[in-house]
Amino acid sequence: MSKSIMLKHQQRGVGLIELMVSVTIGLLIMAGVVQLYLTSVETQRSQEGLSRIQENIRFVSNRITDEGASSGFLGCVPRLDDDSRVINLLTDNTGVDGNGVPEVNNFASSISGLENSGLNNTDEVFFRFATAKSIPLMNEFAAGTDPSLTLDNSINFQAAYNSIKQWDIGVLTDCNYAVVFLVTNDPGTDGVVEISRSKTIPPGSPNGGQGNQDVDTTITFRGVNDDISDGRPRARMYLAGMGGYSYDVQLSEAAKQINSGGGNAQCDANYPQYCALFRNGQEIMDGVVDFQVEYGWRNGNLVSFGNATAVASAGMWNRIDRIKMDVTLSAIEVTGTNDNSTSKRIQRELSQVVMLKNPVVEL
Repeated sequence: MSKSIMLKHQQRGVGLIELMVSVTIGLLIMAGVVQLYLTSVETQRSQEGLSRIQENIRFVSNRITDEGASSGFLGCVPRLDDDSRVINLLTDNTGVDGNGVPEVNNFASSISGLENSGLNNTDEVFFRFATAKSIPLMNEFAAGTDPSLTLDNSINFQAAYNSIKQWDIGVLTDCNYAVVFLVTNDPGTDGVVEISRSKTIPPGSPNGGQGNQDVDTTITFRGVNDDISDGRPRARMYLAGMGGYSYDVQLSEAAKQINSGGGNAQCDANYPQYCALFRNGQEIMDGVVDFQVEYGWRNGNLVSFGNATAVASAGMWNRIDRIKMDVTLSAIEVTGTNDNSTSKRIQRELSQVVMLKNPVVEL
């Protein structure tokens, strides 16, 4: 037999069994690769979600801790367990609601809140404080009636003076009393800060409708140019921004956009991505599912904690010296599958007690 004929008999093709085995092995390898890819994607989503939650925890902890701890600071005037030292010229949200809770711009109380007032029975908390920058008063100011006051806008205080803007809340204090008012002009180079009783913040703006009013008081404040031989201290002005600061949980801006297009986005335990923490009506963080606040005060050597309703019932709003926050944060991204199951979203809880820096002086 010739050599060429023998070679032809030795050549064989791939059989069906070999082909099926090869395909099966290939599919198994492909399935492993796909599974590895899906696991990698899920791990990445989990890490991103956890990283975002940890970042949000740091943010909410630092932000609320700073503002909560500063509550009650009105310059050198002490925090008292009554409201006799604070004169409030503001017209809106300065009283006490029907449940005995001080409203957001009631600066006689450093801190207050509402129980179950937010979405899903979350709480709302109000902080009130002034900044540390101050500017000396130049001439005597009668808190009840004077339409303006004059500040020292010399080079030593120019930076603080230039930061004053129309519609800011100002606090003037001489360490004995404090008066809270609305700045109704953009102060010029003459140092005059207007406290008009006829101007109000335009509707639609933050604090829209806020203004000043005459108050029946004879309290006056001395300035740099006034005689203080009687021992009365001179007054300084501090800024309090837009007034009190409120924190609560609302429907996120993203959810509002969905609903404006005919959708039905809701903030609840099943859809935490549509929940958000708001500060003075502005969204600052999404994914905040729960926000609970308790308030602490001293009773002799004991410390008591209670929710807003309990504090109001006990009449202790002016005695609060600490708050306890319990916040639940959820990742926006879904991990594992593409459904909206809560179990597929990473959640973490923050529990923190914040001490107020300005202790209460009991009368």
